[in-house]
Amino acid sequence: MVEEMKYFVKINIKSIKRNPNAGSTSSKLPTYSSVTLTLQSNGIVELSDIKKIKKLCEKTGFILTYEMENNFIDVTHLPEPDYFYKHSGMKIQCEYCKAEFDASELESDCSDCIDFHISSDTICPKCKKWDCCEIECQTIESLIKEKPEIFRELRNKK
Repeated sequence: MVEEMKYFVKINIKSIKRNPNAGSTSSKLPTYSSVTLTLQSNGIVELSDIKKIKKLCEKTGFILTYEMENNFIDVTHLPEPDYFYKHSGMKIQCEYCKAEFDASELESDCSDCIDFHISSDTICPKCKKWDCCEIECQTIESLIKEKPEIFRELRNKK
């Protein structure tokens, strides 16, 4: 068995932003929009697309009005995090094919077998082998403990 490469990916401190919806447990998501077009004219006109409608209105002086209604649904979810952030880029090397790539390029996959579920978030984007490295990402909680002054400054910003 090949020994996996071990990497620790830190949070990019400059990327940390307060989440204005921190703690929220519901969101409004758009579902569909309905548009009603009304064309006023003296004759019957067949229209198949919006570009033709626009050209026809410009040529003939027809009046086109529309109403648009956006519809939303309320979705309940886990509380939103206090902060948004990104992890720093890091070069990773596949233990199998030795290809180098950014950690953000790692692929994920999962399979359900009859008796168990298997998954991997460390699939090489080049050779497609699973578990090509061992990667640990810094958590926001560990960074808060390590550098609390950063978060005091963010809390005080309006």
